[in-house]
Amino acid sequence: IRWQRELNLLKQARASIESAFQHFPQHVTLLEEAAETAISSNAHKKASRYAKQILELDPVNQRVKRLLFESHRSHARKQLEKRMLSPCEKELEQAAAWASDPVQLGRLALARANLYSQLKKPYTQWIEQAQKQLGDGVTLRFMMHQESYSDHPITLSPAEAVTSLDDLLVLSQLINEKIDHWYRNKGDRWELASLFDQILLPYQKILQQAAQLPQLTAQHFTTLCALWLREELEELELALPYAEAALERWPEHRLLLCYRLLAEEKENGAAPHEVVPLLEEAREQKDERVVQLLMDHFPMLHSMGNPHSPDTSPWDDIDEDDEEALIDEIPPHLDNVMKELIEQIPLGQLISMLSTSLSFSQQREFNQMLADMRRKTAGDDTQFKILLLSLLEDDGKGMIEQILGKDSWR
Repeated sequence: IRWQRELNLLKQARASIESAFQHFPQHVTLLEEAAETAISSNAHKKASRYAKQILELDPVNQRVKRLLFESHRSHARKQLEKRMLSPCEKELEQAAAWASDPVQLGRLALARANLYSQLKKPYTQWIEQAQKQLGDGVTLRFMMHQESYSDHPITLSPAEAVTSLDDLLVLSQLINEKIDHWYRNKGDRWELASLFDQILLPYQKILQQAAQLPQLTAQHFTTLCALWLREELEELELALPYAEAALERWPEHRLLLCYRLLAEEKENGAAPHEVVPLLEEAREQKDERVVQLLMDHFPMLHSMGNPHSPDTSPWDDIDEDDEEALIDEIPPHLDNVMKELIEQIPLGQLISMLSTSLSFSQQREFNQMLADMRRKTAGDDTQFKILLLSLLEDDGKGMIEQILGKDSWR
């Protein structure tokens, strides 16, 4: 159910839920998934019913309290967009009953500020309340942009700084949420990048300076570097200053060295000469994360056979015959089948067949891989199918015959 929802296969997720309820009508985790799927489907009243069932079974369930808050807040937003101001106010009152952490309280205060603005009432008290919860930094401005409902949003004076570590971490959380929500609704990648540029580019220098916050740990830096390296955020050029600031404190940290190389490659358009030694070191130390990152971002490393000196390109010793041999290894039927049949293959069925023989631990990795692939293809089903088909390798033809029928692909 979870991966169906993450892949925006909401109809299939709802069918899976109904089937599971026949066997486990009061299973708390199943009810949680049902509530979250209802919210993803904009069925907020249904989500509230599921949530109330959960609280009867598990009164301290934090996940469902968060879901109830999000359900009421989202419903209030839709009502305000329709100028249904009185119902909107009631929904925000219900959301307030479940708001507990500073992010929720800050978001609720900004939602009320927007409502009061539409009602032509004074709203500065709610802005002050949001500042109390979120600080007066970049995060507050980012969230205000997210919570604005009208063509004439409330504007705040520019932020002068990232006020604290919490400010930076909440901002990164909100950016990740925006990315996930955007692609779940099949938004265009470049539109999202443009949106981030509009909101965050004015604060580029401030965000760069935040890399010097002394409270940042190595774990914080690795998380932030991974975020700033995303294509949607690359115009901010934040990954390199964060990696360099981190390496001043942890000069031997392999993952941070890797992120610095990836950031340099994005800015300079060429593979730095340290890539090969770092790859060899990561392989020796069995650091699979660094190996995978380098192989993903420097594709020609796949053809590296023997160790090379740092000044030698890993593909310098591949001649034309070797290149042709590599090309010949690609199963020819996949290319033809994808061109002719990609639109015919049911996405849900393809995913199900790919995952049929996986163990539980493999299934979890597979689900994460699917979510990553969905984000990379920015909601484009055709491109997503192409990536899935690329996993099939030599058994691709047999798999496709099963999905479409033996005669379909001829």
